[in-house]
Amino acid sequence: MRAGHHSRGFWLKASVVLATAIVASCSHVPSGTPVDDPALKELFRPNEPITQEELLRGSDGTAYYTAVLRQSPPREFEIHYVEDLEKRGFSMRAIGTSAHAPIGRVEGYEVSLVREAQLEPYTIKYKSAWQGNPDQARSLPHLRNYPYPLEVTGRRIVLSLGAVFLGPWHTAVVIPDHHVVDPPPGLPLPPGAVVTDAVLERGSTSIKWHGQRPEDGWSLRIQFIAKLRPPDAILLMRKTLAGSLGSVTSETPEEFAFNFATVPPWALGAKSGRLSARNILFSSGHGVFVAAAGHAPKKILPGALGGQWQAMSLIHLPPDATPYWLVLYFGPEAALPALQAGPGLERMSH
Repeated sequence: MRAGHHSRGFWLKASVVLATAIVASCSHVPSGTPVDDPALKELFRPNEPITQEELLRGSDGTAYYTAVLRQSPPREFEIHYVEDLEKRGFSMRAIGTSAHAPIGRVEGYEVSLVREAQLEPYTIKYKSAWQGNPDQARSLPHLRNYPYPLEVTGRRIVLSLGAVFLGPWHTAVVIPDHHVVDPPPGLPLPPGAVVTDAVLERGSTSIKWHGQRPEDGWSLRIQFIAKLRPPDAILLMRKTLAGSLGSVTSETPEEFAFNFATVPPWALGAKSGRLSARNILFSSGHGVFVAAAGHAPKKILPGALGGQWQAMSLIHLPPDATPYWLVLYFGPEAALPALQAGPGLERMSH
Protein backbone atom coordinates (compact mmCIF):
# COMPACT_ATOMS: atom_id res chain seq x y z
CA MET A 1 0.00 0.00 0.00
CA ARG A 2 2.88 2.27 0.77
CA ALA A 3 4.33 1.69 -2.66
CA GLY A 4 0.97 2.50 -4.24
CA HIS A 5 0.61 5.54 -2.00
CA HIS A 6 4.08 6.81 -2.98
CA SER A 7 3.29 6.09 -6.62
CA ARG A 8 0.08 8.12 -6.49
CA GLY A 9 1.92 10.93 -4.69
CA PHE A 10 4.63 10.95 -7.34
CA TRP A 11 2.16 11.19 -10.22
CA LEU A 12 0.13 13.87 -8.41
CA LYS A 13 3.26 16.02 -7.98
CA ALA A 14 4.30 15.33 -11.56
CA SER A 15 0.88 16.37 -12.90
CA VAL A 16 0.99 19.61 -10.88
CA VAL A 17 4.45 20.42 -12.23
CA LEU A 18 3.30 19.62 -15.77
CA ALA A 19 0.17 21.80 -15.39
CA THR A 20 2.28 24.64 -14.03
CA ALA A 21 4.66 24.31 -16.97
CA ILE A 22 1.76 24.34 -19.44
CA VAL A 23 0.26 27.49 -17.85
CA ALA A 24 3.65 29.19 -17.84
CA SER A 25 4.22 28.33 -21.48
CA CYS A 26 0.76 29.62 -22.46
CA SER A 27 1.00 32.91 -20.57
CA HIS A 28 2.18 35.92 -22.56
CA VAL A 29 5.41 37.40 -21.21
CA PRO A 30 6.24 40.24 -23.63
CA SER A 31 9.75 41.25 -24.60
CA GLY A 32 10.88 44.65 -25.79
CA THR A 33 12.63 47.88 -24.88
CA PRO A 34 12.02 49.34 -21.41
CA VAL A 35 10.48 52.83 -21.34
CA ASP A 36 11.34 55.24 -18.52
CA ASP A 37 8.04 56.87 -17.51
CA PRO A 38 7.61 56.74 -13.71
CA ALA A 39 4.31 58.66 -13.74
CA LEU A 40 2.72 56.23 -16.22
CA LYS A 41 4.00 53.24 -14.25
CA GLU A 42 2.42 54.65 -11.11
CA LEU A 43 -0.97 54.90 -12.83
CA PHE A 44 -0.89 51.19 -13.72
CA ARG A 45 0.74 49.91 -10.51
CA PRO A 46 -1.53 47.59 -8.48
CA ASN A 47 -2.23 48.34 -4.83
CA GLU A 48 -0.75 44.97 -3.79
CA PRO A 49 3.04 44.88 -3.18
CA ILE A 50 5.13 44.01 -6.24
CA THR A 51 8.67 42.73 -6.73
CA GLN A 52 9.19 44.21 -10.20
CA GLU A 53 7.46 46.20 -12.93
CA GLU A 54 8.25 47.36 -16.45
CA LEU A 55 6.78 49.61 -19.09
CA LEU A 56 7.82 48.16 -22.45
CA ARG A 57 7.76 49.04 -26.09
CA GLY A 58 7.22 45.49 -27.26
CA SER A 59 9.08 43.85 -30.12
CA ASP A 60 5.65 43.43 -31.77
CA GLY A 61 5.13 47.24 -31.70
CA THR A 62 2.63 47.13 -28.83
CA ALA A 63 3.12 48.89 -25.51
CA TYR A 64 2.89 46.79 -22.34
CA TYR A 65 2.84 47.27 -18.61
CA THR A 66 4.03 44.21 -16.69
CA ALA A 67 4.38 43.58 -12.98
CA VAL A 68 5.03 40.66 -10.65
CA LEU A 69 3.17 40.55 -7.34
CA ARG A 70 5.12 39.71 -4.21
CA GLN A 71 2.52 37.12 -3.21
CA SER A 72 -0.14 35.12 -4.99
CA PRO A 73 -3.04 37.49 -5.72
CA PRO A 74 -6.13 37.38 -3.51
CA ARG A 75 -9.44 36.13 -4.81
CA GLU A 76 -11.08 38.47 -7.34
CA PHE A 77 -7.82 40.42 -7.66
CA GLU A 78 -8.41 41.06 -11.36
CA ILE A 79 -11.85 42.59 -10.72
CA HIS A 80 -10.53 44.94 -8.04
CA TYR A 81 -7.47 45.83 -10.12
CA VAL A 82 -9.67 46.86 -13.05
CA GLU A 83 -11.83 48.94 -10.70
CA ASP A 84 -8.70 50.70 -9.41
CA LEU A 85 -7.57 51.40 -12.98
CA GLU A 86 -10.99 52.85 -13.82
CA LYS A 87 -10.79 55.24 -10.87
CA ARG A 88 -7.46 56.45 -12.27
CA GLY A 89 -9.07 57.14 -15.66
CA PHE A 90 -8.09 53.96 -17.54
CA SER A 91 -10.65 51.97 -19.52
CA MET A 92 -10.77 49.06 -21.95
CA ARG A 93 -13.87 49.43 -24.12
CA ALA A 94 -14.74 46.35 -26.15
CA ILE A 95 -15.78 46.94 -29.77
CA GLY A 96 -17.73 44.14 -31.42
CA THR A 97 -19.58 43.24 -34.57
CA SER A 98 -23.05 44.53 -35.31
CA ALA A 99 -25.86 43.20 -33.16
CA HIS A 100 -27.38 41.92 -36.42
CA ALA A 101 -24.30 39.88 -37.37
CA PRO A 102 -24.86 36.11 -37.51
CA ILE A 103 -22.00 35.52 -35.06
CA GLY A 104 -21.18 38.23 -32.53
CA ARG A 105 -17.57 38.71 -31.61
CA VAL A 106 -15.21 41.21 -30.00
CA GLU A 107 -12.98 42.79 -32.66
CA GLY A 108 -10.77 44.61 -30.20
CA TYR A 109 -10.62 47.25 -27.48
CA GLU A 110 -10.37 51.01 -27.35
CA VAL A 111 -7.80 51.51 -24.61
CA SER A 112 -7.75 54.97 -23.08
CA LEU A 113 -6.36 56.91 -20.14
CA VAL A 114 -7.91 60.27 -19.19
CA ARG A 115 -6.66 62.66 -16.50
CA GLU A 116 -7.50 66.17 -15.37
CA ALA A 117 -4.81 68.60 -16.54
CA GLN A 118 -6.20 71.95 -15.38
CA LEU A 119 -9.32 73.12 -13.56
CA GLU A 120 -9.63 76.67 -14.99
CA PRO A 121 -10.33 76.47 -17.84
CA TYR A 122 -11.32 72.84 -17.36
CA THR A 123 -8.80 70.85 -19.39
CA ILE A 124 -8.08 67.14 -19.75
CA LYS A 125 -5.13 65.17 -21.06
CA TYR A 126 -5.57 61.75 -22.56
CA LYS A 127 -3.99 58.83 -24.38
CA SER A 128 -5.89 56.35 -26.50
CA ALA A 129 -5.04 53.41 -28.73
CA TRP A 130 -6.72 50.61 -30.63
CA GLN A 131 -5.84 47.15 -29.39
CA GLY A 132 -7.42 44.68 -31.77
CA ASN A 133 -7.85 43.46 -35.32
CA PRO A 134 -6.65 45.92 -37.98
CA ASP A 135 -9.34 47.71 -39.99
CA GLN A 136 -8.80 45.55 -43.05
CA ALA A 137 -9.30 42.39 -40.99
CA ARG A 138 -12.56 43.45 -39.34
CA SER A 139 -14.67 42.43 -42.34
CA LEU A 140 -13.19 38.91 -42.38
CA PRO A 141 -15.02 36.15 -40.52
CA HIS A 142 -13.61 35.42 -37.05
CA LEU A 143 -14.96 32.84 -34.64
CA ARG A 144 -12.89 33.93 -31.64
CA ASN A 145 -13.10 37.11 -29.63
CA TYR A 146 -10.02 39.31 -29.55
CA PRO A 147 -8.10 38.65 -26.30
CA TYR A 148 -8.85 40.87 -23.31
CA PRO A 149 -5.98 43.38 -22.84
CA LEU A 150 -5.41 42.34 -19.22
CA GLU A 151 -3.88 38.96 -18.40
CA VAL A 152 -3.20 37.80 -14.84
CA THR A 153 -1.32 34.50 -14.63
CA GLY A 154 -0.12 33.43 -11.22
CA ARG A 155 1.66 36.47 -9.79
CA ARG A 156 2.34 38.10 -13.17
CA ILE A 157 0.26 40.98 -14.62
CA VAL A 158 0.45 41.82 -18.32
CA LEU A 159 -1.54 44.82 -19.59
CA SER A 160 -1.54 45.34 -23.35
CA LEU A 161 -1.90 49.04 -24.23
CA GLY A 162 -1.81 49.24 -28.01
CA ALA A 163 0.79 50.48 -30.45
CA VAL A 164 0.62 54.25 -29.94
CA PHE A 165 -0.06 54.45 -26.20
CA LEU A 166 3.48 55.53 -25.37
CA GLY A 167 3.17 58.62 -27.56
CA PRO A 168 2.65 62.13 -26.17
CA TRP A 169 -0.42 63.12 -24.18
CA HIS A 170 -3.20 64.89 -26.06
CA THR A 171 -4.88 67.84 -24.35
CA ALA A 172 -8.34 69.32 -24.78
CA VAL A 173 -10.04 72.31 -23.19
CA VAL A 174 -13.45 70.86 -22.32
CA ILE A 175 -14.98 74.01 -20.80
CA PRO A 176 -13.33 77.19 -22.16
CA ASP A 177 -13.26 80.39 -20.11
CA HIS A 178 -14.06 82.62 -23.12
CA HIS A 179 -15.95 82.46 -26.42
CA VAL A 180 -14.18 80.28 -28.98
CA VAL A 181 -16.45 81.74 -31.70
CA ASP A 182 -17.99 85.21 -31.52
CA PRO A 183 -21.78 84.89 -31.15
CA PRO A 184 -24.28 87.17 -32.91
CA PRO A 185 -24.28 90.53 -31.10
CA GLY A 186 -26.85 90.59 -28.31
CA LEU A 187 -27.36 86.80 -28.28
CA PRO A 188 -29.13 86.05 -24.96
CA LEU A 189 -26.85 83.58 -23.20
CA PRO A 190 -26.99 82.42 -19.58
CA PRO A 191 -24.47 84.22 -17.33
CA GLY A 192 -20.98 82.82 -17.81
CA ALA A 193 -21.91 80.78 -20.89
CA VAL A 194 -19.27 80.38 -23.61
CA VAL A 195 -19.88 79.78 -27.32
CA THR A 196 -17.76 76.91 -28.61
CA ASP A 197 -18.88 76.69 -32.24
CA ALA A 198 -21.24 78.16 -34.83
CA VAL A 199 -22.04 76.26 -38.02
CA LEU A 200 -24.24 76.95 -41.03
CA GLU A 201 -26.06 73.84 -42.27
CA ARG A 202 -28.15 72.88 -45.24
CA GLY A 203 -28.74 69.25 -46.12
CA SER A 204 -25.40 67.45 -45.89
CA THR A 205 -23.41 70.69 -46.22
CA SER A 206 -21.87 72.37 -43.19
CA ILE A 207 -19.92 75.62 -43.25
CA LYS A 208 -18.25 77.48 -40.42
CA TRP A 209 -20.17 80.65 -39.62
CA HIS A 210 -18.21 83.90 -39.72
CA GLY A 211 -20.79 86.53 -38.89
CA GLN A 212 -22.77 86.95 -42.12
CA ARG A 213 -26.55 86.61 -42.27
CA PRO A 214 -27.53 83.14 -43.56
CA GLU A 215 -29.64 82.76 -46.68
CA ASP A 216 -33.13 81.27 -46.65
CA GLY A 217 -33.12 77.50 -46.44
CA TRP A 218 -30.14 77.43 -44.10
CA SER A 219 -29.91 76.97 -40.36
CA LEU A 220 -27.35 78.40 -37.95
CA ARG A 221 -26.36 76.04 -35.13
CA ILE A 222 -24.73 77.85 -32.21
CA GLN A 223 -23.09 75.58 -29.65
CA PHE A 224 -22.48 76.86 -26.14
CA ILE A 225 -21.73 75.53 -22.66
CA ALA A 226 -23.51 76.92 -19.63
CA LYS A 227 -23.34 75.98 -15.96
CA LEU A 228 -27.09 75.71 -15.87
CA ARG A 229 -29.44 72.73 -15.84
CA PRO A 230 -31.70 72.31 -18.92
CA PRO A 231 -35.03 73.26 -17.25
CA ASP A 232 -33.46 76.49 -15.93
CA ALA A 233 -31.90 77.27 -19.32
CA ILE A 234 -35.26 76.82 -21.06
CA LEU A 235 -37.00 79.02 -18.48
CA LEU A 236 -34.39 81.71 -19.05
CA MET A 237 -34.88 81.52 -22.84
CA ARG A 238 -38.64 81.84 -22.40
CA LYS A 239 -38.17 85.00 -20.30
CA THR A 240 -35.70 86.42 -22.81
CA LEU A 241 -38.12 85.86 -25.70
CA ALA A 242 -41.13 87.24 -23.83
CA GLY A 243 -41.56 90.17 -26.22
CA SER A 244 -40.85 88.33 -29.47
CA LEU A 245 -42.06 84.78 -28.89
CA GLY A 246 -44.76 83.48 -31.20
CA SER A 247 -45.98 79.90 -30.98
CA VAL A 248 -44.21 77.14 -29.05
CA THR A 249 -44.00 74.09 -31.31
CA SER A 250 -42.40 71.69 -28.82
CA GLU A 251 -41.30 71.76 -25.21
CA THR A 252 -39.73 69.09 -23.00
CA PRO A 253 -37.46 69.35 -19.93
CA GLU A 254 -34.46 69.37 -22.32
CA GLU A 255 -35.75 71.03 -25.51
CA PHE A 256 -37.69 74.15 -26.47
CA ALA A 257 -38.78 74.85 -30.06
CA PHE A 258 -40.53 78.06 -31.05
CA ASN A 259 -41.52 80.51 -33.80
CA PHE A 260 -40.75 84.20 -33.65
CA ALA A 261 -43.62 86.70 -33.61
CA THR A 262 -41.15 89.55 -34.03
CA VAL A 263 -37.54 88.75 -34.85
CA PRO A 264 -34.97 90.19 -32.42
CA PRO A 265 -31.78 91.62 -33.94
CA TRP A 266 -29.59 88.80 -32.60
CA ALA A 267 -31.70 86.23 -34.54
CA LEU A 268 -30.43 87.69 -37.85
CA GLY A 269 -33.84 87.36 -39.52
CA ALA A 270 -34.50 83.73 -38.57
CA LYS A 271 -38.11 82.50 -38.72
CA SER A 272 -37.89 80.02 -35.83
CA GLY A 273 -35.50 78.42 -33.39
CA ARG A 274 -34.82 75.51 -31.08
CA LEU A 275 -32.82 75.26 -27.85
CA SER A 276 -31.78 71.73 -26.85
CA ALA A 277 -29.50 70.27 -24.21
CA ARG A 278 -26.85 67.84 -25.39
CA ASN A 279 -24.97 65.17 -23.45
CA ILE A 280 -21.38 65.20 -24.73
CA LEU A 281 -19.05 68.02 -23.69
CA PHE A 282 -16.09 66.55 -25.57
CA SER A 283 -15.35 63.61 -27.86
CA SER A 284 -11.98 62.72 -29.31
CA GLY A 285 -13.50 60.32 -31.83
CA HIS A 286 -11.20 57.58 -30.49
CA GLY A 287 -12.86 56.31 -27.35
CA VAL A 288 -12.46 59.38 -25.13
CA PHE A 289 -15.66 61.10 -24.07
CA VAL A 290 -16.55 63.72 -21.48
CA ALA A 291 -20.26 63.74 -20.73
CA ALA A 292 -22.39 66.29 -18.94
CA ALA A 293 -22.80 65.23 -15.33
CA GLY A 294 -26.44 64.27 -15.78
CA HIS A 295 -25.51 61.81 -18.53
CA ALA A 296 -22.25 60.36 -17.21
CA PRO A 297 -22.38 56.65 -16.30
CA LYS A 298 -21.36 55.90 -12.74
CA LYS A 299 -19.59 52.63 -13.56
CA ILE A 300 -17.61 51.31 -16.49
CA LEU A 301 -18.30 47.64 -17.10
CA PRO A 302 -15.09 45.84 -18.11
CA GLY A 303 -15.52 44.21 -21.50
CA ALA A 304 -18.96 45.73 -22.13
CA LEU A 305 -19.79 46.30 -25.78
CA GLY A 306 -20.70 49.73 -27.10
CA GLY A 307 -21.67 52.78 -25.09
CA GLN A 308 -19.85 56.00 -24.37
CA TRP A 309 -17.69 55.92 -21.28
CA GLN A 310 -16.98 58.75 -18.91
CA ALA A 311 -13.58 58.56 -17.22
CA MET A 312 -14.06 58.18 -13.46
CA SER A 313 -10.93 60.27 -12.86
CA LEU A 314 -12.68 63.53 -13.81
CA ILE A 315 -13.77 64.26 -10.26
CA HIS A 316 -13.66 68.08 -10.58
CA LEU A 317 -15.86 68.33 -13.68
CA PRO A 318 -18.45 71.03 -12.83
CA PRO A 319 -21.64 69.11 -12.02
CA ASP A 320 -23.99 71.56 -13.76
CA ALA A 321 -21.93 72.19 -16.92
CA THR A 322 -24.21 71.38 -19.86
CA PRO A 323 -23.67 71.74 -23.62
CA TYR A 324 -26.50 73.30 -25.65
CA TRP A 325 -27.43 73.83 -29.26
CA LEU A 326 -29.37 76.94 -30.22
CA VAL A 327 -30.50 76.41 -33.82
CA LEU A 328 -31.96 79.29 -35.84
CA TYR A 329 -33.94 78.41 -38.99
CA PHE A 330 -34.02 80.78 -41.94
CA GLY A 331 -37.15 79.95 -43.89
CA PRO A 332 -38.20 76.82 -45.74
CA GLU A 333 -35.75 74.60 -47.60
CA ALA A 334 -35.78 75.96 -51.15
CA ALA A 335 -33.96 75.35 -54.40
CA LEU A 336 -31.63 78.27 -53.82
CA PRO A 337 -28.00 78.50 -54.92
CA ALA A 338 -25.82 76.83 -52.31
CA LEU A 339 -23.82 79.17 -50.13
CA GLN A 340 -20.29 78.81 -51.42
CA ALA A 341 -17.16 78.58 -49.32
CA GLY A 342 -15.11 81.67 -49.92
CA PRO A 343 -13.34 84.40 -47.97
CA GLY A 344 -14.35 84.10 -44.34
CA LEU A 345 -16.02 80.70 -44.84
CA GLU A 346 -14.53 77.33 -44.07
CA ARG A 347 -16.25 74.26 -45.55
CA MET A 348 -16.48 71.28 -43.22
CA SER A 349 -16.45 67.67 -44.37
CA HIS A 350 -19.06 65.30 -42.95
